[in-house]
Amino acid sequence: MRERAQIISAMDESQSTSKNNSTETIEEIKQDIVSGRSNLLSYVGELEPYLTSEEATKRVKGMEVLVNILKNLTSNEVNKKTASVLVMFFSLRTSDAVSIPQILDGMWALMNMNDDDEALQRKIVTNVLNKIHVQSYQQRIRNLTFQIIDRYLSIKGKKLINKKTIIDIVTSIDGERDPRNLMLIFDIVTKLVCECDISEAYKASYSNYSI
Repeated sequence: MRERAQIISAMDESQSTSKNNSTETIEEIKQDIVSGRSNLLSYVGELEPYLTSEEATKRVKGMEVLVNILKNLTSNEVNKKTASVLVMFFSLRTSDAVSIPQILDGMWALMNMNDDDEALQRKIVTNVLNKIHVQSYQQRIRNLTFQIIDRYLSIKGKKLINKKTIIDIVTSIDGERDPRNLMLIFDIVTKLVCECDISEAYKASYSNYSI
C-alpha cells in the first residue's frame, strides 16, 4: 500500500532530520492528502505499529511524523470531524509520557488551523487539563500547555467558562515559578478575571503568588 511505504520512508527520514523540518516524503504525503488521493486518518492507521511499539524511541518518532504531517496541512484538508478524532486520539496517547511533547505539538497545530472553532478548542483544552498533570513535566511542556490555555481564553465570542475549567486551569498553574512561564500565567489570570466572577478568579489564582 502506498501510504505504508510513505510512512516507512518518513520514519527513515526522521532519524536524520530535525523534527521541525519537512522532509521530501512529508511533502509527498501532503500532496496526496490535498489532492484527495489519500486522507490523514489513513496515515494515522499506518503509524499504529510505531505508536504502539515497545521501544520508546519508535513511539516518539512515530508521533513526530504524524505531527509533521499535520503541521503541513490546513483546515481545508483537516475537516472538523477529522480534527475532533485527532483530539481524542492524542488524548488517548497521553498515557505515554515520553510522547507528551509531540502530543502537545499536535494539539497546538490543531488549535492554529481551527482558531474559529470554539467547540474544538474547548475540547482540546479540556483534554489537556484532564489528561496531563502539567506541573510534573519540564518547562517546555508546561509552557506549551499554558500557550494552549491562553490561546483558548483569547477566542472571541466563546461561551462562559465553567467553574470546573477554572479550577483545572488554576491547578495547572499552581506552583509555577519559572520566569519564562510567569508572564503567560499572568496573562491567563487576567483573562480569567475578565471572563469569570472576579472574586473567585482572584482568590483561586493570585493567592498562589507573592507579588
